[in-house]
Amino acid sequence: SYYLRGRLRDFSSPWSLLGLRELSLGSKLRYGLNVVRSRLRRDWRELEDISASDWLRAEIGPQAYELLWSNLMRLKFHEHASSISAAWLWTRIRRVSASRNWMLNETLGYVEGGSDVIVSRLARAILERGGRILTSRPVSGLAVRASRVEGVITRDGKECFDAVISTAPLPVVAGWIELPDELRRAYGRIANIGVICSILVLDGPLTDAFWTNINDESIPLAGFIEYTNLNPMGGLHVVYVPEYLPARHARFGLPARRLVAQHMRHVGRVVPGFDERRVLDAHVHRSELSQPICTAGFSRLLPAARSPLEGFYAADTSHFY
Repeated sequence: SYYLRGRLRDFSSPWSLLGLRELSLGSKLRYGLNVVRSRLRRDWRELEDISASDWLRAEIGPQAYELLWSNLMRLKFHEHASSISAAWLWTRIRRVSASRNWMLNETLGYVEGGSDVIVSRLARAILERGGRILTSRPVSGLAVRASRVEGVITRDGKECFDAVISTAPLPVVAGWIELPDELRRAYGRIANIGVICSILVLDGPLTDAFWTNINDESIPLAGFIEYTNLNPMGGLHVVYVPEYLPARHARFGLPARRLVAQHMRHVGRVVPGFDERRVLDAHVHRSELSQPICTAGFSRLLPAARSPLEGFYAADTSHFY
């Protein structure tokens, strides 16, 4: 669904788009054609050096861009909104459009029991093969000899391994000791936006949608996701309310209770009749390195997952680009 001009609208089908009175017929057709072309496109390279905002304006027109995209991009990336690569955005439009068949029926899936099912199975497989899983042991550096990685340095000392694969955010890896300067600079160039996320547990759904976009300049949230509308949890309803912010932003350090109260107030503006007493539980999570900022030309900035150090590999979510 979409919260536009003070009203919550269905946005689940092409017929919903055609029903938007705020858009001209030409803008609606251009928007639909962009989705179709994005789904059919296979090569991202010609989009990489174009900004997402310029690409969208050219594809769907300034009217549709301002109504449906401009505020979302600003709330996701703040001062970086105008420099995000069109290739990054195209990938996401294509992924969402691929959830529909040519009859326009949408199909989304989930793992029963959530990601814990996958993590637990992976952990069991590692242990069954004689592996070890070490937790609460932060890595502070690499053990390197003659341009080859021999293991990692933790607070408990050196741990030796045949190879090291890091999935920590690249800016974190940039701070490790014994990392060559050139590699440190390469990892440090990958900028990220942070996120504050309220997890609300309610006694019932807010809407019948899985994902609700918010495009209202007076609300600092780009939307919320009702996971249990896709994956039921036996009567409990979980709502994920993200607010993307630079980690240096003053709101990033606000107390959890205050953030939850503000997020609930914003949700209440979107969903008429929402009563905060319906919230059974709430949690706040923060990540300073949530979303890589994939600017134009990002593939030339992104270090290869296989590093120049023999035996060392580093990949984070920026490699989804």
